[in-house]
Amino acid sequence: MSELPTIRAGAFISAGGRSYQEDRLLCVKDMIPFVPESSDPNGESKAQLGSRSLYAVFDGHGGSLASGHLGTSFHTILAANESYRNRPTQALESKSTLIFTLEINLN
Repeated sequence: MSELPTIRAGAFISAGGRSYQEDRLLCVKDMIPFVPESSDPNGESKAQLGSRSLYAVFDGHGGSLASGHLGTSFHTILAANESYRNRPTQALESKSTLIFTLEINLN
């Protein structure tokens, strides 16, 4: 197996002319600790999944409530999606990830 390149990430937020910042950033270097163990005894273990990271910006255009929630919990919601283990892109596009995110935010 070839070595994966090292990714260096940085972030900068500016509130512009406002006195508050509604946008939120999420930088998770290693997503694997947030992935639940497989309930399938023949499924891959977490150690077999390899390395995964998540970097996201949540726009607080309508206020910081939603962006704040996503900035602190989206990685756990995404990792809990059953598609994430084998098809992470599908999990990102999944309506169940979006609906679960909205339900948590509204409750």
